[in-house]
Amino acid sequence: MTAALLAGVAPAQAQLVCLDHVDMAAALESQYNETVVAVGITTKEKNMLEVFAAPSGSWTIVITKPPDYACIVASGQGMQLFPIRPTKTGFQT
Repeated sequence: MTAALLAGVAPAQAQLVCLDHVDMAAALESQYNETVVAVGITTKEKNMLEVFAAPSGSWTIVITKPPDYACIVASGQGMQLFPIRPTKTGFQT
């Protein structure tokens, strides 16, 4: 069922697709070989933001709201990851 919900939604086509968080992560991995490469919490709403990416360069940004309602908010191609470099005042990307 999860695969059917994401069928036809290419990573480069950002569409509002929402699923249970566990189902969303499983669908992105099985259909696009994308796994979580970054995660953070939004300042105001306290929602979880995750970046999923694949070795092919495809990427998807997912926002998860309590209790576990995950929605794709953006996706595309050409993901490049850079190491986080420590600075004197904290971390800088």
